[in-house]
Amino acid sequence: MAHDLFISYSTKDKAAADAVCARMEGGGIRCWYAPRDIEPGADWAGSIVDAINVSRVMVLIFTPHSNISKQVLREVDCAVSAGVTIIPLRLTREEPIESMRYYLSAVHWLDAVDAKLDASIDELYDLCKAVIDTGEAALPQKESTVVKKKLDLKTLLSIAAAVLVLAVLAAFLLPKLMNKDTGETMPGTTVNEAAETASETGPEMTETETEPVTETTEEITESETIDVPVGEKSRNAGIEPEHYIEGTTQSNIQFGGFIAYDDGWYYFRSNDDEKLYKMREDGSEAQKISDHSARKIMVHEGYVYFEEEHGYVGIYRVSVNGEDEMQLYGSDVSFMGIIDDKLYYMDYMDGLCAIDLTQDFDQFSWGGDTVYYEEKVAEDIYQMCFDGETIYYIGLHDNGIRRVSINGGEPEVIVKSFVTDPVLAGGYLYFTDVMSLSLKAYELDTGRIIKVVPYMMEYYHVRADGIYGQRSDDGILVKYDPSTGVTYELSDRQVAYVCLANERIFYWDFYKYYSTDLKGKSMITL
Repeated sequence: MAHDLFISYSTKDKAAADAVCARMEGGGIRCWYAPRDIEPGADWAGSIVDAINVSRVMVLIFTPHSNISKQVLREVDCAVSAGVTIIPLRLTREEPIESMRYYLSAVHWLDAVDAKLDASIDELYDLCKAVIDTGEAALPQKESTVVKKKLDLKTLLSIAAAVLVLAVLAAFLLPKLMNKDTGETMPGTTVNEAAETASETGPEMTETETEPVTETTEEITESETIDVPVGEKSRNAGIEPEHYIEGTTQSNIQFGGFIAYDDGWYYFRSNDDEKLYKMREDGSEAQKISDHSARKIMVHEGYVYFEEEHGYVGIYRVSVNGEDEMQLYGSDVSFMGIIDDKLYYMDYMDGLCAIDLTQDFDQFSWGGDTVYYEEKVAEDIYQMCFDGETIYYIGLHDNGIRRVSINGGEPEVIVKSFVTDPVLAGGYLYFTDVMSLSLKAYELDTGRIIKVVPYMMEYYHVRADGIYGQRSDDGILVKYDPSTGVTYELSDRQVAYVCLANERIFYWDFYKYYSTDLKGKSMITL
């Protein structure tokens, strides 16, 4: 398809990319963005490069996710090389990381941080159309509106401390790097044993050693690893506090919720136009139970609850046998979870609402009762998680993590760094720290912050046997064992939308959806 505009975005910001695309194409500007416009069977990377090279404009959806995305950085680099005009739509106050700043420090930013998104996208449309209609190769340049930090005394001391840590690390790592072929492994490594017992299908499991790191900040001293915090095991074999989220896990909800498990069955988003299917634990008896495109899937008391993200958007439920399907709410939601027979969801207009699942749905009126609403909170929530009593959220306009009781009160800032992906598990609030490029955990009882994984991990899932997710550096599926510092590579391809249920992993390889066991074996095409 011929096009004028390329949309670059993190897969986690698909909603914003969809909104930009709809406005552009509604006004006659032809767009290209993955995965929609990649031809079946075509080379993924080659298709993207070709699409950028023939574009007039690249719109970059700039968020904390795209800021650290290697794929987005490659796309921006390609656009610069091809002379394509780049217009970042900035949805966060966060500064670009250094590699991203290299490309974006002098471009024309469209700042949507303090404005309504719809109005900002309208302004973006006018800007793009002007470039396309006039044939200008570049827009008038202005300095980035990203706030520059002054190097005060504390900052200088932090830099000095970081340099000292790096020097110590270099002294510690260099001898090991010089002897990396000795065949030594870290204590507790059982990779070979696992490989011997695994099935022969799928990629081989390999290991990567990570060296101990001690990080000192202005506020706290953090150890590099901890034993994985353990709470009550749910039916999905995830780690959750008591009574917390029923029918799925917190991580699944945060990262798309594309698979859930209940009573010997997996319920999942399929390759059949993303429709809702179910299958047995061994992959047999796969059958469609809804024509809707499903995400945020959870199972409760004989019904599957999910959100439709295309067509008639909203919250739906259908029996596990594919019967009695109905729509419970008719709008997009940013959070959805079942606690104590109540389906909670967050709507930007109505706040946090709850639907009583024990009521007679024959007399049902659409929507739920609002249990928490504060305009400045509801409208500002970028990401959130919830335990039935407290909302933990990241603001759209101001980064860091806040918590607020559903009984009211002022939100309290508990984490001040640039962070994404808050997930509650076992008495800890996990999050990705963008500044230190690591996965951390906030201990709810003490307020202590601990570094759990010493590198960036997206779509992460905390279990008793380790932490599973996508390693951001190369995009492959890994398992990290905090007790030994060993990383196990579970895929030989880039993945996204990683979700876990029972003993299986769900992921998308940017072409199809797959399921594999916890060792990266026994792959099933969904």
